[in-house]
Amino acid sequence: MEITRRQIMGGVFEDRAYADFGRRCAAPEYLRLGSLLETYVQQGNRELFQALEQEAMNALSGDLLRVRKRGEQAGTLLLIPILMLFALTLVIVVAPALMQMQLT
Repeated sequence: MEITRRQIMGGVFEDRAYADFGRRCAAPEYLRLGSLLETYVQQGNRELFQALEQEAMNALSGDLLRVRKRGEQAGTLLLIPILMLFALTLVIVVAPALMQMQLT
């Protein structure tokens, strides 16, 4: 955003600076923000607040979905060590019993 501010102060048109900002950022939310700002600079900013509010809600819901998906993946990855610990516990409990049965 600092680069965008410098561009505007240096004489670049606002819509062009906002479009460049969107392209510089890798996240799709920032790309949409840049294009949204570019559009409203060209058309006027009557409904800019509502559009930004809607975009913020969409970005938040997207973040929540990504976090939920990563949480599900982490739970699946943790299943393997849990099963290994369960197998080890069974061996620790069953091995002495089997050894006792062989001795008698």
